[in-house]
Amino acid sequence: MTSIQSRPPKMTDNARVMDFNIDFYGTYEDPKVKKCMLELRQLSVAMTQLGTPEVPWFPTKIEDFDFIGKRILGSGDGIEDVDHPGFKD
Repeated sequence: MTSIQSRPPKMTDNARVMDFNIDFYGTYEDPKVKKCMLELRQLSVAMTQLGTPEVPWFPTKIEDFDFIGKRILGSGDGIEDVDHPGFKD
């Protein structure tokens, strides 16, 4: 588990209900995660299971910027003759 957050109680059908948001590393296919989710379902009134959104690649380490630097066009990449006002500025 990487984080757990509780939300203030609210009234539902004359009962106080707490909301919890739980983040963790793993997948729903992992046997330990499956067991945990089953136990949580038995203890809770309702549960909403969200997946991980697909995020495009994003640099997370300083070394990742080396990868970006190799993909930037240089003056020897065939664009030096292009009529661009800021090419040689």
